[in-house]
Amino acid sequence: MDLADTGRGGLAETFDALLQRAVLPSEGSVGSTFHRRLAAASASYGGLPVLNVRVTGSSPDDGYTQGELLGEGGMGIVHAAHDAVLRRTVAIKRARTRAGTRAPEALVAEARTLAGLDHPNVVPVHALGQDGDGKPILVMKRIAGRPWSALAREGPDLERDVGILLRVIDSLRFAHDRGVLHRDIKPDNVMIGSYGEVYLMDWGCACPAAQAVTTEVVGTPLCIAPEMLSPGMPIGPWTDVFLLGATLQWVLTGAPRHRGEGLIDTFAEAWACPPATWPAGFPRELAGILDKACARDAVDRFRSAEALGTALRTFLSHRSATALAERSSAVLARLVEAIARGDVQADLLFAECRFGFRSALEGWPNCVEAHEGLRQAYLAFVPWKLAAGELTAVEALLPEVEPALGTPWAAEVATARQAQQTRDAVVRTHALEVAARERRNVGLSLLAAGSVMASFVTFGKRPEDNTQDDVLFLGVATIGLWLLCVAPFWRRLRGHALSRTIVLGILAALGASLVNRLGGWVIRAPIAETLRSDLELQLLSVAMLAMTTEPWLALSAGPFIVGTVLTISQPEDAVAIYGAVTIAATAIAGVVLWRRARLVGRSGGTT
Repeated sequence: MDLADTGRGGLAETFDALLQRAVLPSEGSVGSTFHRRLAAASASYGGLPVLNVRVTGSSPDDGYTQGELLGEGGMGIVHAAHDAVLRRTVAIKRARTRAGTRAPEALVAEARTLAGLDHPNVVPVHALGQDGDGKPILVMKRIAGRPWSALAREGPDLERDVGILLRVIDSLRFAHDRGVLHRDIKPDNVMIGSYGEVYLMDWGCACPAAQAVTTEVVGTPLCIAPEMLSPGMPIGPWTDVFLLGATLQWVLTGAPRHRGEGLIDTFAEAWACPPATWPAGFPRELAGILDKACARDAVDRFRSAEALGTALRTFLSHRSATALAERSSAVLARLVEAIARGDVQADLLFAECRFGFRSALEGWPNCVEAHEGLRQAYLAFVPWKLAAGELTAVEALLPEVEPALGTPWAAEVATARQAQQTRDAVVRTHALEVAARERRNVGLSLLAAGSVMASFVTFGKRPEDNTQDDVLFLGVATIGLWLLCVAPFWRRLRGHALSRTIVLGILAALGASLVNRLGGWVIRAPIAETLRSDLELQLLSVAMLAMTTEPWLALSAGPFIVGTVLTISQPEDAVAIYGAVTIAATAIAGVVLWRRARLVGRSGGTT
């Protein structure tokens, strides 16, 4: 019968048959335990030894003196007692009179169950006997501590509470291996000792695990598994797994798994077992583990307490990775802000959050927060670097980036790199720093050639003895001598556009001078006019070189300007003026080029 398809009345009728075989807790609360209703039986427990227990007065020499009330539940009541023989405080549990005529027998069954579970997280049994009235008494270790529920009311502590549940799981693994199901795991039934000991208490609902099925309502409605409400439904370790998950959810969220206005509503909630609603900030991995532990269908749960424990231990190992990812996410937020304002601190912030996210992934490769955080860091940082033209930095990061992001960025880098190489090629062929030393040598060779030829014109003959033949010959000789001086540097110079322009410009100036002289020679023009035209051509050539190559070469124009003016005013001294102007101009050009070569050498530039 599917209880989910019944109305409120149907649910009441369905549960009524089960409740007829259940002992309702005295508190009448859905948070209390429902126990088994046992059929009437003999009240004789003559097979148990008689334990000497005094309620008041001095302690007997070989018995117990009952003390303060420690607690009570639906089936039993527990008092502290003093053990006179071993001189220690113990706990004595008795059956409650109003719990039913078979409650004492249930107490004996619980005692024998506990006696078979010798485990650090199960309360040790010291003795089982009967008092003077023939009623059974269970003597156990007294636990000095408080219930897990009381600890949880002070506030959840994820690592602490998961650790406590792992200790409970250890006790259940032991119990399941010995064929025992607990069926009533909840925060009230877990005791935390004064020194951190963890004990799973109240085994009064325990039953054999072999071929167990639901025949009665037992357990606590706020935590109960759906199959514990369906008659004939198999129960097993997976049932205790549900209770474990519901218990941890209750402790960590402060709310039980099942909630309703009353008993029937709570049972309806337990039967439907809807997905849990997790509070904001609750760890997603842990929520997934608890959802699986508390799945409505048993086949969807962890099949054993050990499997649940393994998942929880894995979660704890992931906590450090998650915490690291959370800290790195805070750095990521600062990185985004730094990039928005163009702060140079962005590089350091990126390195910090990238290291944090990658470290988190080393600890937990499937950490969603770290994967997403690292992706967001790349999305913020890489485009910023691309915009800044820092292609090498981007290329270093591309192997780390997922293909969906890296492929477009790689294409963008390739395009930018090609454009950069084109710009660099242009710069290399026009930069003054390249081949500066060779240009200096060219200038010095021009100075040498021009000085030799000018000196020959000026001092080789008397000025009045120079003819157009001499002027033409000296022009040809100057070009030839200069070409001989340039030849050793030509291989280096021809690969640099600026240097090639300077050399060709000088050659063009010398060629123009030669053509001018050839014209004067043909028409037999006065030497003064030929030399004045020559100076004007060289002035024009120097000006063009200064504008297109090295601005400081404009200083060489000064002598040509002065020379041009003087040859007009003093034509009889044109030869001497020409020689002096040529020497001065070539000297200035040589000094400029030599100075440039030295500056480049000091700055570490390419020469």
